[in-house]
Amino acid sequence: MTPHEKYQLNTLYVQSNRAGTWETISEYRLTYKTPETSRTSDSIDSTTQRQLTLYSVQRFNNDASNQIPATIFEYGESVGTAPFYHPAWNRLTKVENGQGGRVTFTYANTFAACRFNE
Repeated sequence: MTPHEKYQLNTLYVQSNRAGTWETISEYRLTYKTPETSRTSDSIDSTTQRQLTLYSVQRFNNDASNQIPATIFEYGESVGTAPFYHPAWNRLTKVENGQGGRVTFTYANTFAACRFNE
């Protein structure tokens, strides 16, 4: 990955302190896309670099014996053409919770079309 991504969060534990003892209530496991399929920086020239890209989050019970389906994240793949890159490129476009729930995101350019050489 890129030099500024020295660490990544792989597991998150939710704990409760009952009677002075910490007890794990649930666990979340995060997975990431491979370096080859990770998102790139917003530059598409020779300075492009891959960035850590979250792929899924899965919840487990307190002893990791029971799990719910993973929530999967998808990102815009289409770059488009300069100077008007596709507004969803490199952005979160869909989240599916593995239980039939889905949310999709659409993006629009927020700037007026530019005219060159007029």
